[in-house]
Amino acid sequence: MGWLILGAALGMIAGLFSAKHFREKRVAKKPVTVAEFWVYTRHPRVPPQNAIVDRMVARSPYVNEESAPIGTREGMLFSDIRLHMAPVLRDKNPHAFRPDLFHESVEVSNEVLEGLADSLGFVRIGYKSETPLPDHRHLQFLPFLAEAVAELMKGQVIYDRHAQKIWTKAEFQELLQENNNVESSRFHLKTAWTQEGAKHRASLLGLSKIGRYDWIADQLDSDQEVLIMDLLRQSADQLWEGAEPPLEVEAFGDTFVVDLEGDLIDDMQPVQIKRRMVR
Repeated sequence: MGWLILGAALGMIAGLFSAKHFREKRVAKKPVTVAEFWVYTRHPRVPPQNAIVDRMVARSPYVNEESAPIGTREGMLFSDIRLHMAPVLRDKNPHAFRPDLFHESVEVSNEVLEGLADSLGFVRIGYKSETPLPDHRHLQFLPFLAEAVAELMKGQVIYDRHAQKIWTKAEFQELLQENNNVESSRFHLKTAWTQEGAKHRASLLGLSKIGRYDWIADQLDSDQEVLIMDLLRQSADQLWEGAEPPLEVEAFGDTFVVDLEGDLIDDMQPVQIKRRMVR
């Protein structure tokens, strides 16, 4: 009987340690903040820092009468150790030049394909933080850094790896010229509607830039596209401002609740969307 009691006690202790380990493992799975742009070019080299600073600050073509895109707040990131840039060669990473291997929602124009075909590599520009950030200055800084590298290295294509967006250099520069404030969720996130068998799937991509997992809602009908995409875009705006699920979103005269549901699927967070019933 004593051995049975001892065995049961040891089993309980082991169970507690296992539960603790599981909880720690779940905590360790918490996403980090990471954003990354790839600048495809025939000259995959990191430009000198003084040339980058000159393009982004002193000689920026994106300064207007109302504002400068890179000020003191953003300029602090020039020396931030969480910022990294590195050249990547095509012959060692051929898969990175195949858009068919990107997310299925990526739309590639003929001009982008020509730019990729003509590039010998790309400059990988990223920012990664293991701890929560106080603001979105890194998201104002990175697009202008990508543009500076593209301009200095005669880049042809710019790819947002986490939002799964891709542009020619000219298209990207036009976006920055239209609005030099690019911290918004509309610039850094993307909603995607894709088909999976007989059903459809909606995704919200790019949330890693604010330390979250991307969202996914599947088993949807084709006639739900307009509604679901609108709800995800509104949810993105709330998340961008620091709101936490469950989120209340209004569309077409109804109120919906968007909340997290279940475990991760391929590092994406499933969400459920329900109409709030009026009693």
